[in-house]
Amino acid sequence: MSKPGEKELSFHIPDMCTKQLKVQEFAGGKKKIVVSTNFLPIFGFEAGALVEERVLGEGKGIEVILKDANATSGKKVYKRTYKHRRNNPIETLLDIRSQSKLSEALGDTCTRVHITFTKGRVTIVPLTDKKAERIARAKKSSPEDLLSAFVACSSGMDAYSLANKGFRLDALLEYRPIEKRDLKNKKLSDFSETGAMCAAANNRFGAILNEDIFEIDTQLISDLTTKNNTSLFSISTQCDDFSNCKAPGTIAKQCELDNVNDMVYDALRIIEAGKFNFILLENVPNYLKTDYHSLFRQKLLRWGYDVHEAIIDASEHGGSSKRKRAYVFATTFDDVPFSFPEKELGSQSFWKEHVAPFLDDCREVSHCKSIQDGAACGRLRIVDKNSSAYPTLLKSQSRQAKDSLVIRHEGKFLFPGEKMERHIMGLPSSFSLEAVSKTIGSEILGQGVEYLSHSSIVKSIKKHIALASKSLHVPLRQAVLPFVY
Repeated sequence: MSKPGEKELSFHIPDMCTKQLKVQEFAGGKKKIVVSTNFLPIFGFEAGALVEERVLGEGKGIEVILKDANATSGKKVYKRTYKHRRNNPIETLLDIRSQSKLSEALGDTCTRVHITFTKGRVTIVPLTDKKAERIARAKKSSPEDLLSAFVACSSGMDAYSLANKGFRLDALLEYRPIEKRDLKNKKLSDFSETGAMCAAANNRFGAILNEDIFEIDTQLISDLTTKNNTSLFSISTQCDDFSNCKAPGTIAKQCELDNVNDMVYDALRIIEAGKFNFILLENVPNYLKTDYHSLFRQKLLRWGYDVHEAIIDASEHGGSSKRKRAYVFATTFDDVPFSFPEKELGSQSFWKEHVAPFLDDCREVSHCKSIQDGAACGRLRIVDKNSSAYPTLLKSQSRQAKDSLVIRHEGKFLFPGEKMERHIMGLPSSFSLEAVSKTIGSEILGQGVEYLSHSSIVKSIKKHIALASKSLHVPLRQAVLPFVY
């Protein structure tokens, strides 16, 4: 009822309205929820009206119900007056301070609540702080759980690196998409399982999801990671459209759906669903300069992660190639130190140690037109006795394109065999490519992680997790390795 001289406002009342509020603290850490909003009177909660507070169940929230107009007892809707405030000087509010009710309804770690207003009813349910939820989950982890990984977009090389550093491999998400060259003579070859099969030939996964990352149901991810309490998410997002090796003209001609830059969005979907405490992403260096990474980084920061970035040159971390890759490591535990591995001195006798032992595995390609054209236009990646490291091995290496890696020796161009390619990628001989054809095997090598540098990064991550486990009072033990190679 408006007073004389005051104008009465009218509103179109919706069926429902929602808000989010912080849980307030007072007097020695006690909690309270103060709902002070214009929406209360709109839904019938006028000042002085009687209400009843009901707990919905343990951790399920609390509701405030408007009592019948004839009720004579109950808690009141309060009123505050602000003498010097022109906008909304009289404010109605609900003030919930019963510690027993709040403890049962919200739990001990809740810091925010979601509020739904309907006619005569206010429903308040706890919102989980993402970071607090991850920490609570880590505290319940076994030592083996802290060294567990969900690996995505991998043919097995990074998983092999993780497993050999003691990580349990809970799941693999891998699907090789259809490419234009898969269609030959009007016949389409299906290579969608090749990466998964190669990974499974070298690693033991609890689950293999041979599904397109753009279409994966995140509820499946959530169910798996909750069941296993998986700690680390490792992903190598597709790098084609960020790479210097893909001509700008080719990128311009491709249709929108051929562009895979938005894969970071799906990585974020998986991270949110999986509630991982640690994230490792690998891509080419140019990725760090893109808006896609800015989005990825900002979202991780918003979710309470501490984010570290580095461009790692394999030749500075035990490798024989100058393969540079961007690595992003994110951790829930911002108070626990993390640093990427220190640089190491490269080989002082590169040709003798890293090239000469593999020359017998090479074949001459001096006569090939694509090699001659590559040399003429400067795109050919040449290694000779003056080189200090191999250039980056590409996914297209087996196609003998203009930008192939070749060895120049005694006036001839030599094409690397599988043994040399493995050495360039730092891959142990125990890693098998027998599950796939030679062409697919070469693609797997060309698009995989450089094993030695990746292994050194995993070592740094494991050190960080060990320090985090101490802060959680969870003694980290070396995981039992059930893997068969």
